[in-house]
Amino acid sequence: MARSGYRPAPRELDPINKVASGIRGSIRLSVGMTYHGIHLLSNIMAAAKIAKVEIELNGDIIKTYTGVQLKMLEAFKMQESEDGRYVIPFANLDARNVGGIMSGALVTYPEDSLIMYVTFGDLTGIDDPWLSARAHWMANTTPRLFIPRAYETTVLLPKAGMNVLNWERNPLKAISRLHMKPDAGTLKRLEIKRDNYVEFESDIADINFDLKTVGGNFSKKAPQAGYLHFDPTASGFNEKGLFPTAAAESLKFNLTGSVAGQAVTILVEELESVPQPQA
Repeated sequence: MARSGYRPAPRELDPINKVASGIRGSIRLSVGMTYHGIHLLSNIMAAAKIAKVEIELNGDIIKTYTGVQLKMLEAFKMQESEDGRYVIPFANLDARNVGGIMSGALVTYPEDSLIMYVTFGDLTGIDDPWLSARAHWMANTTPRLFIPRAYETTVLLPKAGMNVLNWERNPLKAISRLHMKPDAGTLKRLEIKRDNYVEFESDIADINFDLKTVGGNFSKKAPQAGYLHFDPTASGFNEKGLFPTAAAESLKFNLTGSVAGQAVTILVEELESVPQPQA
């Protein structure tokens, strides 16, 4: 029988080198395969005690999450969640087709260096804390077309009402999702203009309704309390919905906040195109 062209399989990963309060442990990951996701399993049940998870590819940190952010993403995507299990996403399991699923997967080559770091918070009160890891992977079927990235940034909204944010213009990058959370008050509206052309405009109530409906029953999302989510892939056709950050002159995100002086933490999920050799 021929082997399936799409069959991610589970694999146990090497043990982390250390687990203790305030420690940054690490696991060197196998390469030469395509990663769909990595699961951390632990008796550390409180997500806040997983201070940071980082994925480093060839010396470049490509993904950074907190334990709380990983749990938020599971809830947003309406995916199964267990205390003590933290899922680092690569493939888009909420996509409607294989192309959309694979657009977020991480292709690695035999010559790559791939390391996962886990920084622990205060583990006082946890008897003999431990952490193991497993991955879902498959053999490479394509070259590395994208590098999936995730990182946190913070912006200040100095006034109540609309504030203009100049987003980085980059022809190689496209936004998968933005998860915006203010430290006070609420975010009420988002408008996006590329070179003075309106690309997106919606109040928070409409944004949340669309997230629940535009993906149908398969790709519907659950907006999280306190967040404004910008999800151009919400339809479930992820590779088609990506929001490119290329612009000739400007890419402006106009955020409307309820109070002055809001510090907004943004979890950015994006794909960076990898230039391919010319034939």
